[in-house]
Amino acid sequence: MNMYHKVRFTSSIGSTAGLILTDKQVKLHITEISRMFPYSEAMKMATFQVSPAYETWEQAFAHEFA
Repeated sequence: MNMYHKVRFTSSIGSTAGLILTDKQVKLHITEISRMFPYSEAMKMATFQVSPAYETWEQAFAHEFA
């Protein structure tokens, strides 16, 4: 059974949109995950954030980062 996480990058100028990834995808190298975001978001990629694991895609999508 897949578990889902919401991930995003953040910096002092803002945050990227959140993407929903499976457990397997979250284990990819950070460079591979960063390529899932548009190049225009590169300046926001200072800190990587990952939500807790959720049982459904919808629960992960609803996660709000602090």
